Amino acid sequence: MANKKLGKFISDGKIYRIDTPKTPTRWYNYLFNDKYILNVSQTLQGAGSFIENDSTNEHTGNHRHFYWLDRASGDIFCPCYQPLKSYGESFECNHGLGHSGIRALYKGIDTKIRVFVPTDSMNEIWTITVTNRTNQTKDLSFFSAFPLRGGGTMGGECRFIHDKQILYKYAFPYHVFYNDKEKVENNIAYSYVFSDKEIHSYDGSLQRFYGCDDVTEIPLAIKNGECSSIDGEGENAFEGVLEHRFILETRQSFSFNIILGAAKSKEEIFNIKKQYSDEVSIQNAFEAVKNLWDKRTKSFFIETGKKDFDSLVNYWLKKQVILLARLNRLTPYCPVRNQLQDALGYSLIDADEALEYALKVLRRQRKDGFLKMWYMTDGSPDEKLCLINHSDGGIWLILCMLEIIDNCGDEKIFERLEGYIDSDEKTSIYQHLLKAAYYLNESVGSRGLCLMKDGDWTDPINGAGRLGKGESTWLSMALVYCAKRLAAICERKNDFKNKNKLLEIAKRLEHAINTHCWDGKWYIVGYDDNGVPFGTQNDKEGQIFLNAQTWAIISGCATGERLKQCKEAIAKCDTPFGSLLLTPAFSQWNPIWGRLSIKQKGTTENGSVYCHATMFKAFADCIVGDVDAAFKSIIQTLPINPQNAPEKNLQVPLFVPNYYFGLSDSANFGRSSLHYGTGTTSWLLWVFIEQIAGVKATIDGIKFEPSLPQDIKQINIKRWFKGQIHEFNA
Repeated sequence: MANKKLGKFISDGKIYRIDTPKTPTRWYNYLFNDKYILNVSQTLQGAGSFIENDSTNEHTGNHRHFYWLDRASGDIFCPCYQPLKSYGESFECNHGLGHSGIRALYKGIDTKIRVFVPTDSMNEIWTITVTNRTNQTKDLSFFSAFPLRGGGTMGGECRFIHDKQILYKYAFPYHVFYNDKEKVENNIAYSYVFSDKEIHSYDGSLQRFYGCDDVTEIPLAIKNGECSSIDGEGENAFEGVLEHRFILETRQSFSFNIILGAAKSKEEIFNIKKQYSDEVSIQNAFEAVKNLWDKRTKSFFIETGKKDFDSLVNYWLKKQVILLARLNRLTPYCPVRNQLQDALGYSLIDADEALEYALKVLRRQRKDGFLKMWYMTDGSPDEKLCLINHSDGGIWLILCMLEIIDNCGDEKIFERLEGYIDSDEKTSIYQHLLKAAYYLNESVGSRGLCLMKDGDWTDPINGAGRLGKGESTWLSMALVYCAKRLAAICERKNDFKNKNKLLEIAKRLEHAINTHCWDGKWYIVGYDDNGVPFGTQNDKEGQIFLNAQTWAIISGCATGERLKQCKEAIAKCDTPFGSLLLTPAFSQWNPIWGRLSIKQKGTTENGSVYCHATMFKAFADCIVGDVDAAFKSIIQTLPINPQNAPEKNLQVPLFVPNYYFGLSDSANFGRSSLHYGTGTTSWLLWVFIEQIAGVKATIDGIKFEPSLPQDIKQINIKRWFKGQIHEFNA
């Protein structure tokens, strides 16, 4: 398999075609709106979840099974390959921006199955088309089986409403205390499945349909030739199964649609049935999804001659950013750094909406300027990381807000009045950003460096500052960068008092960094509570921390010979698929670093190629004019990297993962984490579009200052800005 290409981009990059069901891992596509998400694999397996109060709630299990039965010959076939591992004469899966589908041919029966999630409702719509390509009449049954989450300790039912042809599952939401009944009774507790064509038989029980608890067996219902048509009651394993029966003459086709979803009431289900009552309404819903993605992806468009790269940038990386930003990374438990950086990436796509996302975070700032990093977005009690304080919230507020306002192209946004989490007072966004900078400047240790507290980027460095005295090199460098950026805004506003104050902060911090953080060959990570430096040449593990080197360049702290040595230290972190976050990786507990040191070697922050940090490196390369190195880092990080192709990294090449496994002496070297949530994508798009392609939105208008690497001979780029498309060529 390693030498066989598993798929390719088609339709100008809008679709990725997979030519085998046997991919090395499940190659998921994500279909979603703001209320519902379906992750669907190359064999159309996956779970559907509705989104309520910033939480994702899985309402179906992790499979969708389809079978056809030739009633004359007894042949049984699963067009999606799973669960019977049916393999016909041909198979292909197409993952599109707003849909996925397969096509499979077996013994002259051609089956197409397509699924999409509409733009605004909590359901998924499946379209099945069966065509008889034989010279004989075919009497067929088609069984569609969807797992519906059971009733748990409260019990549940799965019933068929005959006059409306709707199969639904209901269980009263779980609760413990008597008074909680009223709190949960309006929760989404119904799952349903129905078709636009008449149902011959149905099942509401997994056990009754399959005849056992093994879904890889030929179901008992299919052996019997039809479902039991008996409701399910009091089970934990409900199954929504519909049988369609039809006769096909030669070259004749039969199409039907199945709608699966979640609801609060039967009345809501009845209304959904009316909404999707025929082929026309369903086709209109599909066209609306296509139009939405056309609108979302027109924000910018590149042509570099590198078709796979262009496909990712023009379509799939935008989709990744949109999902992460709009759906809050599918969790109510999140840090503001994620929200702000996702909003930064989203501002390249829809600047006005991105601003609103970022302002939700800004309103959480305290009046004294402090921005708490972790919180529960659904209003539930704080837990875990939400109970401690990290230092870097203000950095991301300044950095991301400045870029988002640039992408809005409206300097007046700085004067918009916004409140604080601990005060009814409202001040301008400009004042919010100044407060963030000044709070960080005042939170310094004995060496004049920013205090790390319970951790900064990244959270698992939680040993050094737990007593409140540890100091961070990276955070100090980041404040230098932000102070300089913010000082430029002060100058525009003729606010020379704050401009000079910010530049003085930057100057003071640069001196402290270069006095206390240079270790002769690279910059250290910082000092712990006892004044012990870490990330030094004398450390056996964790000697070089990538962020301290890249941000030394970004901030301008590293110049002359130190800049050269800094770049040499970064080179020690290089791999064929990006830069190691730190090296050497930790093999045992290190009390200064803390939790990071006992993470699995080569994964996440402990010595992986952490893709987000590699984009910091690419940005640093752009700062010093080395666009060839920057573009190389971008290409290395992408899943289409020829040195770490999908056959090796194991993931579908439709998103950038959180990290790649980083131990070079391991057989897993270069394997993808398969983790969709990462700030990498926002930074990658920002660095490429604005720093390399050079199309930069600003409050003064759009500018074109390309700095192309040797690997790109020519670029054509369109960018949407303030209601207009601007076209550039270089």
